[in-house]
Amino acid sequence: MAKSKDKNKLLKLARDRYRQADEADKNQRDRERDDLRFYAGDQWPDDIRTARAGMTLGSGSNSIPVPARPCITIVGKVRKPVRQVLNQERSADMGIEIVAADDFGEIVEPIDKEEIELREGLVRRIQRESQAADARTWAFSRAAIAGRGYYGILTRYAPGKTRDQEIFVRRFYDQSSVLGDPARQQPDGSDAEFWFIGSNVPWKRYVAEYGTRAKGQENSVVSCTDGEWLAMGEAQPTWFN
Repeated sequence: MAKSKDKNKLLKLARDRYRQADEADKNQRDRERDDLRFYAGDQWPDDIRTARAGMTLGSGSNSIPVPARPCITIVGKVRKPVRQVLNQERSADMGIEIVAADDFGEIVEPIDKEEIELREGLVRRIQRESQAADARTWAFSRAAIAGRGYYGILTRYAPGKTRDQEIFVRRFYDQSSVLGDPARQQPDGSDAEFWFIGSNVPWKRYVAEYGTRAKGQENSVVSCTDGEWLAMGEAQPTWFN
């Protein structure tokens, strides 16, 4: 019973924090979506586009057809500056460099150069296998177009029957799926107390991965009806989508 209460308490804390981050970040995410649509060529508001569409005035024999007026879109003026910035990022050859720090003075011996080279080789392998350059470029492009972009350095279990974990770099396709502590002050968000990373997955995949909980208990979300799902969406509109 105590474990169940602890889980419910943790879930309530997570939902409260998620709602707080979602409400604080909503306007920024809306502006980012507008910037992405504008960059893609959708540069006219819906009401103006509808007003400039073709229509018929009057009815019957007195009707007068009014031809549609064009909605001119100039894409090159927007994309050329972005391409110039992205070319600079690609030519910069960004990466991780290990620098030995003498934090302990005479207490320990200086780090051997071969040890540094081994660690640098390990870092290069991690970046190469997880295509870290593509993840950084994608995040940089989203930042150039919409103002923000994210990529993460995470861990996952290695393939096979093992409990070992490996480090990998992950690209976040949709930067609006990343929500952080709105009270953070540092530019890189290193002082944030929490982060949320969301992703849309097919329902069958969700059932396969999260259909059962610990000790074989069924996930109640999997077996809920359409009405129950709508009710949960109304109660937690940003938590259930």
